[in-house]
Amino acid sequence: MNMPAEASGALTRAQILEIFKSEAGAVLEIDPEFIDEAASLPELGADSLRLIALALRLRPLIGFALPPGLLPIEDPISSLVDLFAMALSEPDPLAALTRAQRQRLGTAIEADLYLDPAPPATGTVGAEEAAAPRRVFLTGASGFLGAYLVRELVTRTEAQIHCLVRAKNAAAGLARVKDNMTKFGLWSDAIAPRLEIEVGELGPERFGLTVERYDWLAREMSLIYHNGAAVHLTQPYAQMRGANVAGTRTILDLAQRGRIKPVAVVSTVGLLDTPELQSFAQITEDIAASDVTLLPNGYTQTKWVGEQLVDLAAARGVPAASLRVGHVIGEGVSEDLAGRLAHACFLAGKVPELTRPIDYVPPEYIAAAIVALPRRPGGLSGVYQLVNPQPFTPDDVRALLAEGDQPLEIVPVKTWLDALRRAALNDPGHPMFAAADLLGDPDHPDDQSFVELVLARPRMTCGRLITALETDMPPCPSAREILRSVLERTPAIVALASH
Repeated sequence: MNMPAEASGALTRAQILEIFKSEAGAVLEIDPEFIDEAASLPELGADSLRLIALALRLRPLIGFALPPGLLPIEDPISSLVDLFAMALSEPDPLAALTRAQRQRLGTAIEADLYLDPAPPATGTVGAEEAAAPRRVFLTGASGFLGAYLVRELVTRTEAQIHCLVRAKNAAAGLARVKDNMTKFGLWSDAIAPRLEIEVGELGPERFGLTVERYDWLAREMSLIYHNGAAVHLTQPYAQMRGANVAGTRTILDLAQRGRIKPVAVVSTVGLLDTPELQSFAQITEDIAASDVTLLPNGYTQTKWVGEQLVDLAAARGVPAASLRVGHVIGEGVSEDLAGRLAHACFLAGKVPELTRPIDYVPPEYIAAAIVALPRRPGGLSGVYQLVNPQPFTPDDVRALLAEGDQPLEIVPVKTWLDALRRAALNDPGHPMFAAADLLGDPDHPDDQSFVELVLARPRMTCGRLITALETDMPPCPSAREILRSVLERTPAIVALASH
């Protein structure tokens, strides 16, 4: 049913609907006759991989690759067809789609920039209790960075750690945290008595907790560490806002309710990935993107909104700060983008020719900084960038490859991306298979891919972090040291993963 791009402008809405149903049916393994226009793609069973496949099949219809997150997939199919019909009636369909979606996104984000009214506080957590907390509330304990945060809290404090975990019951939640920490070699049986599992999740009201339990947590917590989030680099804002925007709003409500208590909200340097900031030589903590609709995906857009909500809470007197985390890479092949790309480089035998410094930070350092910041004298406020003060440079990459015995060739970025993309699309087991769209569109090689955007980031500074913690923790290892470690250990890990 695919139509050539040059014929697409003459298509009627009925023809577009027929083609869309045909392609969606093929991807979702549904008879097109049974596809209801009133249903959304996720309601019909479209996950991220199927959405990528559908976008590929729609290229001949629309004449270009759909950038990740461009379509409002949560809308009914009838609305998507209307959107395509509008775009295909314009001289530049991609520009028309982008313009319509940016307008829609801006309206949705503006509506999300609020905090719920909070009841009068019954008190404030003082500096002495913050330094030696009795109980802390932690989200994201079952994730990569969360494993290190649990260990750091157990090591550096005597607090009971209340972990919000999505699970059937508390025992299953504890098993999730234990299995996650075991995967990174961090678990010991001495940790279990320090953990109290709060069964819930980020999106629902009060995290799905009862009113009584939520109010008890509000009274009893000394500190809050909000590390949990839905992380997906191709989902639109509407798909991410429940966990990431509503979840942050609830965390800030918990921080205000009962006793006002310090709250550290983990964010990402990705919320700075806009065209306006790419020309900067470096980005300090006081710089933010001025147009959130230009951020490349729903994840970073929700994180930008989260930072605005933290500012609103701080204006109410809550000791709150946003912690923008850089590229975290630890032992093993991690499941984040940095780890997947490192794995893919060794499979391809190629690394990109860099033009800017790259920030690698070990998870141990990031966790130590996050745990320390709300406990330090002087309180918590503003933005901290948790990045490596000594990023590795293009010269570092060349020097490390020259001194080692790794068969890795430095090639232009476009050549490297093409090699990774071809390998990923031909192998479902490839580390970049599920994220192949981030490597760019082969039909439009001059367009900047998401990975190119990441590699082109300006240097992020961390002056506030260093000043705040200079007497509280050892310095961060240089990114060159971390890169050397990656080069030494990844080939063995890749070989093991290939069996």
